[in-house]
This record gives sequence, structure tokens and C-alpha cells, in this order.
Amino acid sequence: MTEVEWFVSILSPNDMKMIGRLIPGFPTDLVTPGRLREQLERALVLGYKKQGNKGTQRASINIRELYMKLGNDYVTRKPDLKQINLQATLFKLRTASRLRPMHAVGILYFLYGSEFDNILHLMMENTTNKVDFLEGIGTSGEMSEIEKIEIILGITQKSRISQVRELFENFAHTAKIEGAVPAVTNEHELLQALTTADRFDSLLLLVQFCLSQKDWEQNNIRPLLLYAETEYYSYLIENTKKSHQYEKSQTAILHQKEQQQWEEERNDLSKQINTLTKNMNQFEKTLIEKENELIDCQKKKEEELRPYTELLILIKEQLSVPLLFVAPNSEYLWAQLLQCEVLSKEQLLSMGKTKWKGYDNHVFFILRYAVDSTAEWRTLQTLLEANNIRYFELMDYNELDHFQQLISHIKFLREEIYDDELSYEYHN
Repeated sequence: MTEVEWFVSILSPNDMKMIGRLIPGFPTDLVTPGRLREQLERALVLGYKKQGNKGTQRASINIRELYMKLGNDYVTRKPDLKQINLQATLFKLRTASRLRPMHAVGILYFLYGSEFDNILHLMMENTTNKVDFLEGIGTSGEMSEIEKIEIILGITQKSRISQVRELFENFAHTAKIEGAVPAVTNEHELLQALTTADRFDSLLLLVQFCLSQKDWEQNNIRPLLLYAETEYYSYLIENTKKSHQYEKSQTAILHQKEQQQWEEERNDLSKQINTLTKNMNQFEKTLIEKENELIDCQKKKEEELRPYTELLILIKEQLSVPLLFVAPNSEYLWAQLLQCEVLSKEQLLSMGKTKWKGYDNHVFFILRYAVDSTAEWRTLQTLLEANNIRYFELMDYNELDHFQQLISHIKFLREEIYDDELSYEYHN
């Protein structure tokens, strides 16, 4: 079994498709695993060719270039792999349940290129023996259980020290240690400063001292590091509790203020509603009174106009033609009393010829104030005359003035109709 054949044999169909996308010219329409494996082996042995600058042919990729790319991409995302040795790396790769085989091989080649051929030989033997390709490689049996746990959790001495240093640097910046406590750079200065410091200042002094030391791996500083880290987290927890209690108290105060404000707004709104209700009741009462006054006024007016109305009705009954009023609305007094139809000027101006024929025997009384302008009046006159409609104009705004004009017009109309009837009898 060649290296390429072995590498392709440990890949899943999805892995093969992922690698195929890294190879220029690799077919994308392969469906069956057999064809996919065959084409991938061919690509990694011979390479899919592409044209060079001078017309020469060269392989687009080879197996070791592929290892390097896969390993580099993975280690870039997981830089903690650089901080452990080969033995720890092999153990981590064996226990990483979601790690793809192609990435495991790439990591080993990228990090341990000089030892890779020996590792490759053992991996190929395992595959031939039908066991996991990483089975038994390395001496993980010599590692303690704690070391294995640290590897699974990603804990290393270097990473741990780096995390604590970053933690202390951020705390020093946030707490503004410089100037808050005396500067300490050695054990003697630290001892002198701690004798008079309270708990928080002691934490600041310890953090400042630790940051001033370059080698954190020396045994004499480790207990101080551990104590300072423990104190830092205790301070953080206490501070968080105080902050939470403060926020809780502030929330309660804010809630109380909002409740008070809501009560005040509700009371104001209640007062406004009461005032509005009172005003509405008064308005309703006044409206009813005004309506009653208008009704009384209307009755009084009708009573006053009764003799005139009876006279008009008597005269109207002697006519043989229906009357029609052109007014702004249908409530025109004389139209109601005489029970005549009312049209608006807009209705007249919009009527068609067919509708005009229905009024050819009517006499129109047009309220002059119902027409806005002289030009509009002329247009209306032209329309009436074009449809052979007899009409009279009622001037002024007062109904009594209109009464005088109606009497005059109706008398004239009655005489005209009487003359027409005599002429008709004479000629017949």
C-alpha cells in the first residue's frame, strides 16, 4: 500500500470531497465513493496538470503539500497544540472524538515533520492490522492521569502562565495599581509594604510584584501566584455581589420612582377625565337647550309664516305646473312648506339631456345666493335656456323677501298660463 492509497483509505466520502476542493481541476460531479477515491488517488499521485509560464506542465498539488496545508490551517485555529510535546499531541489526537483523520495526519506532519516518516510507518501498519491508525503510537502510558486530564482540557504550563499574566495585566490597568500602592520589585519591598496594607492593597501589591518578575516558572514565586490568583477571584466575586446588590437597590429605587410617577400621571388623567366629563355634560345640556330653542324658533317662524304659506299654497294650487327650487340644501323653508323638490346647482350642472327632459314642464325658482359667481350664473342660465326650462331668480337672503318675489312670480306665471290656455281654446 502506497502512502497516497493509505491516506485516501482513512478518509470518509465527505473528507474526500473537501480535499477535492483544494485541488485545482478536480471533478465536482463524482457521486459514488469508489469513483471519488479513484480520482483522488490519481490527483495526489499524478496531479491535475495546469499550464506553466513557458508552456511546461507541472503537478498542481502533492500529498505532502496537502498535509502541510491541512496542519497549518488547523494549528492556526488551535495554537495550544504548539505548546505540548509529541507524546501529549498523540494522546490529544486519539481522544479528540470530532477530529477528522485528515487533520490529525496534517497536524503531525506540520508540527513534527522530521519524525513524520516513522510515525507514518506505524500509522500504515495499524491500518493494515485493521485498528485505529493512531493506536499505540507514542508512550502515553507513562503519562499521569492528571497530565492526561490537562491535555484533554487544553491546560498547559505555558498557556496557564500566559492566562494568569494577561489576567493580572488587565487587573493592574483597571485598578490603576501604579500610584495606588508603593512600587515593589523584590521580596524585601513586598514584605515591608504588606505589613501595613489592608486586604485589597495586599492584592494590588502581590499583582504588582508578580508582574515585575520575568520568570514565573521558578518554584519560589508559584505559591504567591496561586494566592494572588485566588485573592483576585475572591475580590471579583465580592465585587460582583456588591455590584449586583447596588443594581438591585437602584432598580428598586427606580421602580419606586416609576410607580410614584405612574400614580401621579394616573391622578392627573383622572382629574382630566372628570373635567372633560363635566364639560361634556354641560355641553350636552347646552346643545339640548339650543336644539329646543331652534325647534321653538322654527315653530314660531312657521306660525308667523302660516298666513303667507296658506296664500302661496292657494295660489300654487291654481297652477297646472310643478315648482322646483334651486337652493344650497334641501331644508330651504319655502320648498318645505310648499312641498316642492329641491336641487343644488351642482346637480343641475351635472345633469344629462335625458334627465333634463324629466323637468321640461317644471318651473324653476333659483336662489341667487346659491350661485357663487356671475360667470357661474351665466353658465346656469345658458343650460336652462338650452333645455327650454322656465325659471325665476330669487334675490336677497330673507325668506319674507323671497315670499314677496314668489307671489309676484307666481301671479305672473298664472297669468301667462291663463293666456296660453285662452289662446289654445281660441285656435281650436
